[in-house]
Amino acid sequence: MAGGNNYSDESEDLRGFIMPQLTVKRDDTTSLTVWAYASGLDQVHTGNGFFPYVGTVVDAPFGKIPRDAFYGEPSIDTGRYNQEMLGFELEHETDNGWKLSSNLRYGHLYKHEEGPYLYGYVGGSPTAPDYDLYRIGFEATSKVDTLGIDNRAETEFELGATDHKLLAGIDYKYYRLDHIQACCGATPISATNPVYGVPQGANFVYIDQIITQQQIGGYVQDQIRFADGWLVTLNGRADFVTTKTDDHLASTRYDYDKSALSGRAGLAYEFANGITPYASVGTFFNPTIAPSATPNNEPETGEQFEIGVKYEPTIIDGVLTASLFQLNRKNVIVTDPATFLASQIGEVQSRGVELEGKVNLNENWKLLAGFSYTDLEVKKDIVPAYVGKSPYLVPDVQASLWLDYAFTGNALEGLSIGAGVRYQGESWADRANTLKVPDATVFDVALRYKKSGWEGAINVANVFDKDYVKGCGGENTCGYGDARTVTLKLSKTW
Repeated sequence: MAGGNNYSDESEDLRGFIMPQLTVKRDDTTSLTVWAYASGLDQVHTGNGFFPYVGTVVDAPFGKIPRDAFYGEPSIDTGRYNQEMLGFELEHETDNGWKLSSNLRYGHLYKHEEGPYLYGYVGGSPTAPDYDLYRIGFEATSKVDTLGIDNRAETEFELGATDHKLLAGIDYKYYRLDHIQACCGATPISATNPVYGVPQGANFVYIDQIITQQQIGGYVQDQIRFADGWLVTLNGRADFVTTKTDDHLASTRYDYDKSALSGRAGLAYEFANGITPYASVGTFFNPTIAPSATPNNEPETGEQFEIGVKYEPTIIDGVLTASLFQLNRKNVIVTDPATFLASQIGEVQSRGVELEGKVNLNENWKLLAGFSYTDLEVKKDIVPAYVGKSPYLVPDVQASLWLDYAFTGNALEGLSIGAGVRYQGESWADRANTLKVPDATVFDVALRYKKSGWEGAINVANVFDKDYVKGCGGENTCGYGDARTVTLKLSKTW
């Protein structure tokens, strides 16, 4: 259980969860794990996330909107979430080398939100003397039920000069969303002198949908080793999905049935010196589900190509990886922040490079580093002017470096300290690519102690409390990066 004031004015929350788990083993070949999970959240929202570009990324005539500013209505702002899950995992190993497993998970979510949120300035730009901000009244209730079942079989065997690790299974997914949204009865509020308690207008229901989706799929994967170093990975799956949308306001039903084949093929060679080059190509099929302005959305599909190299050096304990990739996503969904309705816009291509290193320099020092560069381009769009542009929010460069020191062999054994830096590059703030969010660098530290089954940790993110904009999903929906956040964790293992 946790709670208290958040960094935004007027914002507070109370949250907690419980997750009991029981494992029963009949013998070394059979085990059953039953688990349950329940969580809840009651909050007044933070003001962050719907600030305008002018006043956050660039100065407004009055300067910058403070990161802790709150422009909602404390007396009516509500955010309640209750989630429950129940499941089991059953495993059995047969005498002839097969491992059989069955997993089931049922989940239920209830979510209710209410309160006005910002959407730019009245008149489109900040105007003296009050610099009034436009607000949209919002209220939504969602009820979600999910069921997932996965049954699989695994085995290893030799066939001629090849070694195989074979996996096959069938899975089933059920998803039902009962969703109602209402807006727009809200009053403006001053950016520089907010006054709360002004009577708000009535909201009207503009979406009332029940979306039901069922998906069943079969899959198989084979990892094949041969000739002292070659590794081939082949997997494929067949999916059938049916989706129904009942629109209660329009008294209409949209539905579709889709089936698809997808798969992946990978090839690698493990050299004796620890270098493993690899290449892979794959396709994917991802059914979409969201309250939508275009309810008959097609499933998202695409292809991914990747080449890279993995290096496990013999002179140090570590792993270094480098890869080049291209990802083509078709039938991409984008949600409009003004209406919270999704639309299917077209095709987006991602190309980039990723570098990662995990190295234990010696018994005490550990180094973790990562770097990625991504070039995104819209290839097709329902708005022709956006073709050739880059999607908003995604930084072109992301990098991180973390150094950790663990004390050993003295009275401080079990204590470790660490420090790191995170960097995010520039990103676009709008789909037309006319507004840009600058890059930012933040620092983190951590202190951990582990002994006799007890473990405690203090983590401080953004230790210098840097004020920066994390990203924008349009010129009226910008959000600051998190303020300095201190997390304390204490656990006991028996």
